[in-house]
Amino acid sequence: MKHKWHKEIKAWADGAEIEACRTGIWFSTDYPMWNSDDYQFRIKPQPKEPKYLYAIQTNPVGAFGGDIRLIKAGQMFDGTLIGKIEVQDD
Repeated sequence: MKHKWHKEIKAWADGAEIEACRTGIWFSTDYPMWNSDDYQFRIKPQPKEPKYLYAIQTNPVGAFGGDIRLIKAGQMFDGTLIGKIEVQDD
């Protein structure tokens, strides 16, 4: 049978940061007390990388101001990058 905190112990041994919680507040700990029934443990959450949509202009500026499209990162495009918009999760 694996230890209750097996995943967290392995991650800690591999160098991950561990957080402990005793009274509803998470805090970093260098020396987790794995056998204590008073604490919960987790691998410190990493911040999410922001997601963007990129605005590209596909035609030269003219009487109509050109065509502007929004594309996701990694999509191929033919045109000029004119800006980016951060997408926020709900």
